[in-house]
Amino acid sequence: MRKIHISEAKNGDVLAADIFGVNGAILLPKGAALTNQYIRSLQMKGIQYIYINDEQADNNAPNSQSDNDQ
Repeated sequence: MRKIHISEAKNGDVLAADIFGVNGAILLPKGAALTNQYIRSLQMKGIQYIYINDEQADNNAPNSQSDNDQ
């Protein structure tokens, strides 16, 4: 998972987390593939950052245990 600015999003990116609107309703669910239309719509709604699936980042992630668990 990687956090990116909406301006970095591209067609085909897959959301790693739900995107919520200001009223708390889900705008796009986790697992949705972004389209150019979705990206423009999110920008118009004021969404600035999103989480996308990123296999490279996931492969480089440290052990899933937190430092407090050790």
